[in-house]
Amino acid sequence: MRLLLDTHILLVLVAGGAARLPAGAASLLSDRDNEQHLSAASLWEIAIKHRLGKLRLAPSLDVLLELLDGMGIAIIAINEPTPSPRSSPSRRPAIRSIGSFSRNVRSRD
Repeated sequence: MRLLLDTHILLVLVAGGAARLPAGAASLLSDRDNEQHLSAASLWEIAIKHRLGKLRLAPSLDVLLELLDGMGIAIIAINEPTPSPRSSPSRRPAIRSIGSFSRNVRSRD
């Protein structure tokens, strides 16, 4: 299955907080058969918030792309078409977004 990570899920993963994710999200992310993808728009959002001082990153913004590559997360271009479940069958299955899980991420507080 192809997974589309939202920005919040990505930030939790990068910060090493996978244990803070709901069981369903953690299960999807730990399944090696699932491909993990991230929209370039999420990187744009992270960069803007970081430069405005609204987001602190560990690791730094400079190494984020390298880290994503090492985690096996592929970047999807903004203009790349995303197949939907209703589209005709293709070689690649539709992407399932796990962004809806982000509101269930437990706070460290």
